[in-house]
Amino acid sequence: MKEMLRVILDMDKQACERVKEAEAYRDKEIAELSEKKARITEEENQKALDFALKKSQKQRTEGDAYLEKVSERNQRILNSMEKLYKENADKWINEIFENVTKN
Repeated sequence: MKEMLRVILDMDKQACERVKEAEAYRDKEIAELSEKKARITEEENQKALDFALKKSQKQRTEGDAYLEKVSERNQRILNSMEKLYKENADKWINEIFENVTKN
């Protein structure tokens, strides 16, 4: 009987030790949760920042390319207008002068 009681007490002691170990493990994990949360938050913020920078750079590149095309188009139009002016300036001046002096 004493032996049986001793076995039960030993089993109870081991169970208490396991409970203490489990509680210690749980407490350690809970303590690390805020650190893990902060690390994950920082990683996600960095990913979002990297994504935003890449998108911004892509849009800037696309915008620069579009601006270059518009500038080239505007320059072609300006050159065309200059050519038209050089070809017709005297004619237009004479027509304007004649129209003004007629009246």
